[in-house]
Order: sequence, then C-alpha cells, then structure tokens
Amino acid sequence: MSLGTWFATPNQLEELHLTDVNGNIQALAASLSRGSQNGLRVLDVSQNKFSKGPSSVSDVSSLLAGAPNLRSINFAGTQPTVAQLKELLRALCSNPVVDDLELNISSNALGVVGANLIALEIGQARCISRLSCGDNGFGDKVRQRKRERKKKRESGFCFILFFF
Repeated sequence: MSLGTWFATPNQLEELHLTDVNGNIQALAASLSRGSQNGLRVLDVSQNKFSKGPSSVSDVSSLLAGAPNLRSINFAGTQPTVAQLKELLRALCSNPVVDDLELNISSNALGVVGANLIALEIGQARCISRLSCGDNGFGDKVRQRKRERKKKRESGFCFILFFF
C-alpha cells in the first residue's frame, strides 16, 4: 500500500509533517480529503513547491474548506502565486468550523501584491488567529498595514508574527 493510498483510506491521522520531500501537494491534498480530512489538525507541507496552473490548488482548497479540526497549516516556502494564495485563503474563509488557526506563509516572495492580498483577505478569515508571513519582500507596506491593524483591532487576530 502506498502512502497516498493510506492517506485516502479513512484513518486517524492528526498531524502530517512533509517538509521538503518534493511531494506533489495537489495529489497529497486529494488523498487527504478522502481519508484524513476529519481528524487532521496539523498540515506542514513547507518547502514543497505548488505547481503552476489554473487548477493547481483546487484539491488543497477543498481540503482547507472541509477539514473541521485544522489548527496549524505551514505553507512556508511553497511558492504559491498570488492568485493561488487568494484561492487558499478564500477556502479557509469558507470553512464554517475552523477557528484559532495558525497559518505560516513565510518565505514565499509574495511582494507588495501579496501584502495587499493578505491585508484584504485575512480580514475576512476570522478563523486565523496566528499568522507568520515574514521574508516575503513586503517592506514598508506591511509595516504600515500592521500599524493600521493594531489601531483598529477589528480583525480578530490574537497576534501576527512578522520577520524582516
């Protein structure tokens, strides 16, 4: 039995750490959605690159939208495009059950466009309580947004981690 087959079979998997294994995140998410979605609390696929293309994160988005017990997601170094990140964040927003989630999207070279997207989409994602998004080339734009958020305190975040 392959690992993908086991992920697709109903199981009690709660934590999955697959850092830098050159895995296909899309195929992994499709398998997890079938067998491990309900119990999965921690998903760490950091340093595995998202493939490019219009439907390259659709299975990952389905997993995020349907996994009721997620508490931590690590997408550091996965290099999603801004459009892919938008789809992933919207999937999290659509999950009616998840709350108190830690999301790590650091080291993805998202730039100022990514900073603007995060500022826009994260405000809608009330489930995210901890966010790590440093080393993305945000510069002063994120610092300014951080100060604005600190003043408003309307987003529901417990704290935000930035590393420059």
